[in-house]
Order: sequence, then structure tokens, then C-alpha cells
Amino acid sequence: TPGWCAADELQLLEALEEFGYGDWEQCTRYLNDRSSGEISSHFEEFYLSGVIADAVKDYLRDPAAKPCLLSPSLTVAPMRVDITKTDCLELGYLPKRDDF
Repeated sequence: TPGWCAADELQLLEALEEFGYGDWEQCTRYLNDRSSGEISSHFEEFYLSGVIADAVKDYLRDPAAKPCLLSPSLTVAPMRVDITKTDCLELGYLPKRDDF
């Protein structure tokens, strides 16, 4: 989206972590120069399309799950996602890096 810089993206992700998916009005506290509609549209376009979206969109779009926090408890088993080698490269997953 025009006008979104890296700092805006980080603020969006921080807001979602704090307030949960779907609470766009609260997200405007982090992105006070953006409307809740603009934030929602940006997130839908850039985060709910592509490889990541295929793995989480049903969970995020479930009306019963809104708002859902994007940082679940560590007691929850991680969801297994089977993705192709191309998808791994697109996501930047490099298992031989020492930070994995």
C-alpha cells in the first residue's frame, strides 16, 4: 500500500499482537495516522494472501475467534504446515542458519 514504510509494518504487527486480529479500532493507537478501515485493508491485502495466508486464514477469519491473539501460549502445540521448497525460499526459511 502506498505510504506504508517498514516502521508502519512493525507498528501494525505490534498492535495485532497486543489487541488481536480484528480489533482494528484499537490498532489505530499504534498507527494514529491511519483509519481502522485502511489498517484492515492493508492487513488483508499483504498478510492474508500468499503462503502464510493459506496456513492461517481459516483460523483468523473464523468469527468465533475474533479477536484472536497472534502470540498463542507456548503450551499450545505448533501447527504443522507442509510447504514446498519454493514456499520456504519465499518465506525466507533457511533451516541451516544458526538462529533456528
